[in-house]
Amino acid sequence: MYNVCPICDHNKHIKLIGITDMPVYCNILLGSKDLALAANLGDIDLVACPNCSHIYNKTFDPGKMDYDVEYENSLHYSATFADYTENLANKLVDTHNLKGKNIVEIGCGKGDFLESVCAAGNNQGYGFDRSYDKNRFDKFAFPHVNFYQEFYGPEHTNIPMDFLCCRHVLEHIQYPIDFINEIKTIAKNFDQAGIYFEVPNGLFTLRDFGIWDIIYEHCSYFTPHSLRYTFDKCNLDVSNIEETFNAQFLSLEAKKSVHATKEVPQKPEGQANQTFINLANSFFDDYQKLQSSWKEKFIDYKRRNYTVVIWGAGSKGITFMNIFKNNGEIQYAVDLNPHKHGKFAPGSGQEIIPPEKLKQIQPDVIIVMNKAYLNEISSTAKSLGLDAELIPV
Repeated sequence: MYNVCPICDHNKHIKLIGITDMPVYCNILLGSKDLALAANLGDIDLVACPNCSHIYNKTFDPGKMDYDVEYENSLHYSATFADYTENLANKLVDTHNLKGKNIVEIGCGKGDFLESVCAAGNNQGYGFDRSYDKNRFDKFAFPHVNFYQEFYGPEHTNIPMDFLCCRHVLEHIQYPIDFINEIKTIAKNFDQAGIYFEVPNGLFTLRDFGIWDIIYEHCSYFTPHSLRYTFDKCNLDVSNIEETFNAQFLSLEAKKSVHATKEVPQKPEGQANQTFINLANSFFDDYQKLQSSWKEKFIDYKRRNYTVVIWGAGSKGITFMNIFKNNGEIQYAVDLNPHKHGKFAPGSGQEIIPPEKLKQIQPDVIIVMNKAYLNEISSTAKSLGLDAELIPV
């Protein structure tokens, strides 16, 4: 639980929304419907800091979190996402001259991105993640990549680091500044290392209404300003922050500052700060309107006796199904990740199925949980001979 903003220590906030009884883990799918319906739940009290433009879950309890090998958020089974990460890996190799270098990835998941960076530049890789699954890794295909099914800590100080990757981790960390400063003290050659971080874009949540990204696992949602503020406070020189993947992500590149200490701006400049505050103040009403609109859709689907499925059993899909679980109109969730098939969505209990099963189900409506995948999903639905209406959220 936070009494002040975890980034700038400001003691005032703007309330965004409160959502009760949400799954603590969206990305741990369960082996039976009964287990899914009995999943551990938590409350989200989402607030915005008017000082540094950060968004956070005021009631987050880190004691509920314990990531392990069952945590499954791999997205590379989608050609759309695989193209994104492959292009990113090549860009980092070219931009930072990562040829024959030592790449450390903290929060490497199942290792897919680290493998790409190492393959693109003939690099040596070191990946750290409690959820890493050694049974998926072909050591003979990637002999220069080493994985550790553990957190990065002081015992790893001798592992060389020419470049640090940390993607979609910082939003899970209760105190991000402490986390980054700890990495700085552990890595013996951190001063010379290049840095790449990637996080969900908090502005996408407010500005573009990416509300289905709100999950308990994410205690923080960074905006460009709060992300820069964080790295400034860690005495790191940010060279680039940009929106990526259809503005859903923020990427940051940095190096250790050449100065002993940095002057950290107290808040965003003028209009940028006011725009954020305006978005925050209108968020609750806009959220309520969108929720009501979807409830009306579900009433209509029930009246028409439609079979409704969602496509995407990641964080967006799990949140969506739990928000509307009392409407009872979503029969299945579709996902390309084979490790999710036959599992069940925590909290709401829908079975996760492969696309091929839709040929038997013949849904009337497919709710597409991420517009970025709409063309890919449309093509797959067509190849399966489906006549369903595709509705992007």
